[in-house]
Amino acid sequence: MKNVKYYFWDYLLYDFAGVERRLSELAAQGWYLDKIGAMWWKFKRGEPKAVTYAVTYIPEASEFNAGPTEGQRELEAYCEEAGWKKTADWFQMQIYSTEQPSPLPIETDEELRLATIHKAMRKNYLPSSVLMAVIGVILLLMQGSNLLSPPSYAGFSLKATYLFGVLDAVLLLMMSGVNLAGYYIWYRTSGQQISRGGGCARVFFYRKFNKAALALLMVLMVCWIGGMLAGSDPGLAVYMAAYMAALFLLVFCVKKIQQGLKRFGLPKGVNIFLVFLADIVLAFVFMGILMYVVWNTGLLF
Repeated sequence: MKNVKYYFWDYLLYDFAGVERRLSELAAQGWYLDKIGAMWWKFKRGEPKAVTYAVTYIPEASEFNAGPTEGQRELEAYCEEAGWKKTADWFQMQIYSTEQPSPLPIETDEELRLATIHKAMRKNYLPSSVLMAVIGVILLLMQGSNLLSPPSYAGFSLKATYLFGVLDAVLLLMMSGVNLAGYYIWYRTSGQQISRGGGCARVFFYRKFNKAALALLMVLMVCWIGGMLAGSDPGLAVYMAAYMAALFLLVFCVKKIQQGLKRFGLPKGVNIFLVFLADIVLAFVFMGILMYVVWNTGLLF
């Protein structure tokens, strides 16, 4: 029987209620949060129990901090006195749990909760979503221009590559646009409900939309690579597969470097600079290796 399970975690950072609910459901099934990854959360098997989870936010928290901030330490001390145990943190999100049947709530002021969440989102979620939209626009202009006016040497496979790039950019724009609009609607609705004496609004629909968009992206990618393998440019398909593998390896290595730097207790700004520098160096190294293989094996020629 497996004692470890990984879940693809598609909850957005501000969906505290969804995270609390899902973690409690898994605990009732005997699965407890052990480690948080970029997209996959690791759970370990245990005795099924009724566990209550609570999510709160510390806007100044960051993965680049050498250790817990003063706000995180104060919150942890307060929660420990109230019977809450720190389980994990995910960017600005702080996750606590307790087995008490009627625990004291960590958050008691819904207006303050909403303001804190919005401050955290302005630091992390919103800038990254805007950046993703900008990248989508740039990709759409570049690939769209190539698709409408392809170079004279462009064959079927290269034109299919441009088409895939256009569809990829459209999906990226749709995902970032829907997520940004979804947060704006949630924030406005939550504010209205709180003004009437209620709480923050429940987050709907985005998970199904993002899953459908990612599934469509994977289908397009498989069809695109399959078409090149079956066509006249199998070397291009192998190259693009190796290129995407190099990107995933780059992200993995940079993540490990970031985690390693935290052990040295360096200031946040130094950590950000070193991670950015490592990102650039590794990108050049991986692309250099890939291009060396291409030129010396005649993969694309």
